[in-house]
Amino acid sequence: MLQELFIKNIALIRELSISFDEGLNILSGETGAGKTIIVDSMSLVLGERGSKELIKHGEEKAFVEAMFSPDDAGAAKDILEESGIDSDELIVSRELTSAGKNVCRINGRMVSLGVLKSVMSRIINLHGQGQHSEIFEKKHQLEMLDRYAGCSDELEKAAKAYSEYTNVKKRLEAIDTDEKELQRMADMLAYQKREIEAAALRPGEDDELSEERTVMHNSEKISAALNGSHGLISADDGALIKLRQAAHMLEGISAYGEKYSKLAETVNDAYYAIEDASYELSDCIDEAVFDEGRLDEIEMRIDVINSLKRKYGSSIEDVLEYAEKAEKQLQEIEHSDELKKELENELENKKCALQLAAAKLTEIRKDAAKKLEQELIGHLKDLGMGNAGFYVNFSEKAPDRKGADDIEFYITLNLGEPEKPLAKVASGGEASRIMLAIKNIFASREAVSTLIFDEIDTGISGNMARMVARKLANISKERQVICVSHLPQLAAMGDANFEIVKTDDELGTVSTVNKLDNDGKIKEIARLSGGIQSGAAEAHAKELLEECISFKASVK
Repeated sequence: MLQELFIKNIALIRELSISFDEGLNILSGETGAGKTIIVDSMSLVLGERGSKELIKHGEEKAFVEAMFSPDDAGAAKDILEESGIDSDELIVSRELTSAGKNVCRINGRMVSLGVLKSVMSRIINLHGQGQHSEIFEKKHQLEMLDRYAGCSDELEKAAKAYSEYTNVKKRLEAIDTDEKELQRMADMLAYQKREIEAAALRPGEDDELSEERTVMHNSEKISAALNGSHGLISADDGALIKLRQAAHMLEGISAYGEKYSKLAETVNDAYYAIEDASYELSDCIDEAVFDEGRLDEIEMRIDVINSLKRKYGSSIEDVLEYAEKAEKQLQEIEHSDELKKELENELENKKCALQLAAAKLTEIRKDAAKKLEQELIGHLKDLGMGNAGFYVNFSEKAPDRKGADDIEFYITLNLGEPEKPLAKVASGGEASRIMLAIKNIFASREAVSTLIFDEIDTGISGNMARMVARKLANISKERQVICVSHLPQLAAMGDANFEIVKTDDELGTVSTVNKLDNDGKIKEIARLSGGIQSGAAEAHAKELLEECISFKASVK
């Protein structure tokens, strides 16, 4: 959820910080006090277009920063990590300058506007006047219906069936070419297979050859070191003779104490270890003979291996694997007629499996669509749209990983009018209420953690305002809701209320935001009810507040 919003030098706002709560947050205030500025500031951190006209008069730059709960960072973990950003927290900022510079940051790291928008689309959904949510866009509606239907298992089966179908189809297309092309491929594969087999490669051989070549190139140095070491150890006055003498001396006194006996044993062990090293040195001296013929053989063999690696893989293992694949492809080409028949049969089976999976998805979706239609019409009636009709339009397409359905939400608002795509519904109060009805149904299925509503109460009052308030309260049980409103019914339903106030000081006109306590909330509800601050107005406000508290308690 959005925990804190900091705004500096945006329009009439000089500097303010708002700490939001869980549940339903209501922002209210006099007309022109700056409610729209708050929404515009939120839009900036969502990655919407920012104009330098938003910068407060007389200032060079404006700044907005939003801090979210750590869980929100997890919702966009893949995007953050792909951008090299730590995903343990989520702090988003946007800076605009009068020169037109636009800087976006996530957790202190500069990002593009596209990355900012991608991340924030996982966190917040904003619906304002004249601004439709993604639910109005056809491309998102199939996914919404699937979430409503709860058909993730069937989707997974369809995706698997489609993948298997396309894999077989690709194999069939690969051999379904003309005879000349097949012969050309067969000749090439046969040549590649022979070339690799003729080399008689052995895994790890290149490493062994490189090591042997290094020894050959340094044979003079190695030989000198081996001979010198052997001389120091095995000569008449070398280490072995001296260790043997020392061991005899210590053995002569070993009977006089345990420590002398242990010393004698240690020196004896050293003698035998050095003696073994002497024998090994002697063997190495015999082996360390420079052989120019052998070095030529090594160089030629390494050239052969490297040539094959350049053609067929970065390692001997890769080259051998390529040979196996070439053999398999060659067999397929040589038996292409039989294989083609097999693949055609397999493709038909996979196609049937895909069609069955798609048909099951269609069945589930159509059942869910009927329920969704009835449920949404019920919500629309609650919101004063009793003549509204809604249905999910299905059309068939070629099956793919999402099934064989092309769907779109259709709606009619008045009796006698034809249904039309939801995306073509006029903006304004009706669109806001349609969106609110849909959000009530999908709140528990939404991925985003925060929903922002601006002027959702346009054109409504009285009992309809009460119903809108209740719908918002229902949504706020599942998600944080931030709502800009001018209606007392919505203000009374708030879990946290903020008053936006425009004042004048020696520096000019500024907008500020005050979080209201209970008394302040009652006064604001009374003001919204009619603007008259009186005992009767406050009594009505208290009554409205108690009614909302009672409603929220009943739906917990």
